[in-house]
Amino acid sequence: ELVRIPAGSFQMGSPDTERGRWSADGPVHTVTIGYDFYMGKYEVTQGQWLAVMETSPGGYEWDYGVGSEYPAYNVSWDDAQAFITAVNAHITTTGQGPATLRLPSEAEWEYACRAGTQTRFHFGDSLGVDDNCEDDGERSQYMWYCGNNTTSGTKPVGGLLPNGFG
Repeated sequence: ELVRIPAGSFQMGSPDTERGRWSADGPVHTVTIGYDFYMGKYEVTQGQWLAVMETSPGGYEWDYGVGSEYPAYNVSWDDAQAFITAVNAHITTTGQGPATLRLPSEAEWEYACRAGTQTRFHFGDSLGVDDNCEDDGERSQYMWYCGNNTTSGTKPVGGLLPNGFG
């Protein structure tokens, strides 16, 4: 399932003063995405991966959250490229349309994640609690982290609230 991401501009990166910031997260700079694009609503699931590739990436055995609705993981860049090539070939050979899938650029990814916000997270700054496994009543609605991942491992896709782009 793909979601349309509208064209727009945003401030990429995080300011020097942002709590939890890593030095590689800056400098803040304006980026304009001058075109609409589509992005997967969810991560590629293990079920989708297996339907296309028939085996897990790199021969790894998934064991940190397993199931057809769980995200595929241990995926290298080469694995991702092979998956995209296989999906594009399937789309073409089955006459499903002109779509050509690709990985998003770093700017497209951050723009889609921010969904028009300028806060630390797309749902706000979440500064009322420490960054150590505490919940402010919002974090656990939007993201998996040590505070709500008590049975550690991946979780089925789509289990939390989406950002403003869906």
